[in-house]
Amino acid sequence: MRALDIAIIVVFLVGMPLLGILIGGRQKSATDYFISEKKISWWVVYLSVVSAETSTLTVLSAPVVAYLAPEQAGGMTYLTLAFGYIVGRIIVSFVLLPRYIAGDLVTAYAFLGKRYGDGMRATASVTFQFTRLLADGIRLFATAIPIKVWYSPRTVSPRPTG
Repeated sequence: MRALDIAIIVVFLVGMPLLGILIGGRQKSATDYFISEKKISWWVVYLSVVSAETSTLTVLSAPVVAYLAPEQAGGMTYLTLAFGYIVGRIIVSFVLLPRYIAGDLVTAYAFLGKRYGDGMRATASVTFQFTRLLADGIRLFATAIPIKVWYSPRTVSPRPTG
């Protein structure tokens, strides 16, 4: 690695916690953290959901799979997925979030606990944590693939003779 690469990594590793401390100091409660004391617009929630759902795996795999789609699919297989994401996020923003706010709920787990009891809330929470652990492992592995390709020794093909 070059000095510039190391400098960027150091700035990132020092800057992100500092930014978190600066921004996090303004939040006083869980309600403030999760829903900004009910003062945020739907489009901010929409962008937040988009940024939380977009991972390395999405960025690396979706364009490749769309590019390699068979001609019969027209290469548009993942376009329908993108439309589904947009519709789903709009439904979440306009249907589910107002119910959370009206019920003074901060998370989906609070909703499940209120509606179905603490057993369902705990089961959903543990299930989510377990599936996130598996998904994060896959994302970490997927991130390592281009890094390995980038930093692996390059083989040079010999010049053809003749």
